[in-house]
Amino acid sequence: MPSDDLAVEVGLKPSASAGSRDVIVIEVFVSADIPKHDMPLIENAALSGGVVSRLALGSEIEVLVHRTDAGGKKKDDQDVE
Repeated sequence: MPSDDLAVEVGLKPSASAGSRDVIVIEVFVSADIPKHDMPLIENAALSGGVVSRLALGSEIEVLVHRTDAGGKKKDDQDVE
């Protein structure tokens, strides 16, 4: 897949239950011309690598995949995984 317009942001949000680890939020921004059927491949890539070690520690991970226009703005038809 082309990666010219690819951007990734990783952050934390508080867990819904007290005493639990924060939720790791991975937001992936891809070009609007990336086909929707490729979105699962992007989600799989976001969950690979070092993030897997956090999963083993019991952290919840949320992946959001956004299709963007050429200016990097989110489109209304975002795909959320």
